[in-house]
Amino acid sequence: MNFPYPPKPLNADRVSIAPSDQFKKEVAAVVSTIILFFVVYILLVIGAVLLAIGCFYLGGMLIIAMPKLITIVAGLGLMAVGISLVFFLIKFIFAKRIAADPQLVEITEAEQPRLFAFIRELSRETQTPFAKKIFLSPQVNACVFYNSSFWSMFFPVRKNLEIGLGLVNAINMGEFKAVVAHEFGHFSQRSMKLGSFTYNVNQVIHNMLFENNSYSNFLSAWGNLDGLLSIFASITVGIARGIQWILRQVYEVMNKRYLGLSREMEFHADAVAASVAGGNNLVTALYRIELADASYQFAVNKVNEALSNKKASRNLFADQFTILQQTARNNELSLSHDLPVISNAFSASRRTSRINYKDQWASHPTNEQRTGRLEQLGLEVTVSEARAWELFDAPQALQERLTNHLYTVAQVDLKEVSFYDNAEFKREQEATEALWELPGTYKDFFEAHYPDPALLTSAATEQSVTWEQIDTPAHRSLKERLNSTSADLQLLEAIASKQTTIKSFDFDGQKYTDNDAAVLANQLRTEADALRREQESLDKLLLTWLVQENPSGLSAYQQWHEWGTRFETPANKAIDILHFIYSTQGLSITDAEEKVNVLKGVHQKALRVVWVQMTDQGLLSQNESLRTAIAAFLEKQYVYLLDGQFRVDELNSLYQLITDTGNWLQLQKLGALRQWIAPTLPVIKPLQ
Repeated sequence: MNFPYPPKPLNADRVSIAPSDQFKKEVAAVVSTIILFFVVYILLVIGAVLLAIGCFYLGGMLIIAMPKLITIVAGLGLMAVGISLVFFLIKFIFAKRIAADPQLVEITEAEQPRLFAFIRELSRETQTPFAKKIFLSPQVNACVFYNSSFWSMFFPVRKNLEIGLGLVNAINMGEFKAVVAHEFGHFSQRSMKLGSFTYNVNQVIHNMLFENNSYSNFLSAWGNLDGLLSIFASITVGIARGIQWILRQVYEVMNKRYLGLSREMEFHADAVAASVAGGNNLVTALYRIELADASYQFAVNKVNEALSNKKASRNLFADQFTILQQTARNNELSLSHDLPVISNAFSASRRTSRINYKDQWASHPTNEQRTGRLEQLGLEVTVSEARAWELFDAPQALQERLTNHLYTVAQVDLKEVSFYDNAEFKREQEATEALWELPGTYKDFFEAHYPDPALLTSAATEQSVTWEQIDTPAHRSLKERLNSTSADLQLLEAIASKQTTIKSFDFDGQKYTDNDAAVLANQLRTEADALRREQESLDKLLLTWLVQENPSGLSAYQQWHEWGTRFETPANKAIDILHFIYSTQGLSITDAEEKVNVLKGVHQKALRVVWVQMTDQGLLSQNESLRTAIAAFLEKQYVYLLDGQFRVDELNSLYQLITDTGNWLQLQKLGALRQWIAPTLPVIKPLQ
């Protein structure tokens, strides 16, 4: 290997990474539910076979006794019922699930010799067979996958390795080793084979219960041959649904048990990774991955926006990295080899909830739970700061290849677009950031929060306010405390109303059950109300300070705040309906018409009033594109629903116009606020 291979912990051999007692307990529980499932399943198969024999007997007797066309069809229909039910119960044995993702691109050792050498050495360290194939994806992810079938539960299947370039883009060499070692850890020891077996069983049963499109099409096809046959097809469907209902009851129990095992499998794979790559590397990788994923999604959203203007990114991953570094700057994180250093304080700031619970339906533990387990192992290594890209040949060409492949998968004709490079993307992001940026002194108070100037009563403006009254640690943390308390209140209300599966939880370190949630919700509601009053008092101080230091700035801010409020109310309600329409599948005609009637007759009507007023008063004179878009919308009469089908283009047009108007009004309000703030900056004393 012509690159530095990250070391393993010196004390790895002295720390046991054997599956825990809890792991073994979860395996035993899952095995017992699998046995229960198959006992029920075998009984159903026996019943189906007996029913099929009976159907054949009755069908044959009917044809023999009354050899007419109608009785022949009826007899064959009876026989088909029996055959179809047996086939329904055994078809999964012959099914093969091919893990096909069009975004994946296979690479060879000739293309990437250093990466293959690295993975081969890691396979040796973790005692895992080398991957059958290695694929690259654009995602912030790494995983091991394979084509599964009923028989893969009993015969070994070689695994494929997927490596996401969005992940490689955001971690160092040691973290990359830890992440891939975690995936290998799922298959590294004999004791894990039972865990893998239960995974396969779970997948096969899920496919049998929930993936039945081909079977439904088969029943529809032979039911359409004859009116009488359709009756028997309906009978078969009814019986099959009854069988599924029985199996689902058992499957729910089994799946809940499996999810418990899945969490233990994650802990064990973490331990394997820590033993060869260091637990500290996996911990920092977990939190860098969070930032990397958010940055990747932001870059993808920018790609989608650009496509509407016939523009395409030349390198999505360079754009992702730009956003990652921008996020680091905004959160005052230092950089090491251009990657953000995730401090303990930053990690803690992202964990603000006072509620802690074990989600029995979660397949993975939380990052906090994983971090706690890893720290207990005490397996640490010297950090390998070199970026993971050092394992790849021609990384920039590879990034551009995957970017183009994404466009190809999305069926974008690259001949019809113009490309923007990362330098252009970076300039645009810096310009956008500057457009929305507030001076650091005011950032904690005003970011995404605009005090209502109506709070400025005559009594408030008469008082004298010093900056020291405003800039206190408690005031700086107030917005975050209010947001956190509101989120916890929402969760407690959901627990209390039985909208979640949470039966027990910790609150401020004390254990409670779901029956206690209503009382705790009342307590938090009182706290939230107190924090809102505190926020209102702080807003009064801020507004009074600004009027005191720059009285002339109030008028413009007040004007744009009023316009924003006037637009925001109907806009939010319209957006809520649009989100509901976008996210709800199989909406009935009656419900669809009801939603559209409210959207058109109430919220769009109110929005049109605001748009007309904005146009008449010349507010849009400095934004020709928005003025033109509003004028075009006002001339049209969108129906949104025609012949039972949503007019998606019309819905999207409304959504886009609401978004563009809302953003523009926010910018006007922010601009007025910045002008109001500017003269006060020289007299502010920063908090020590």
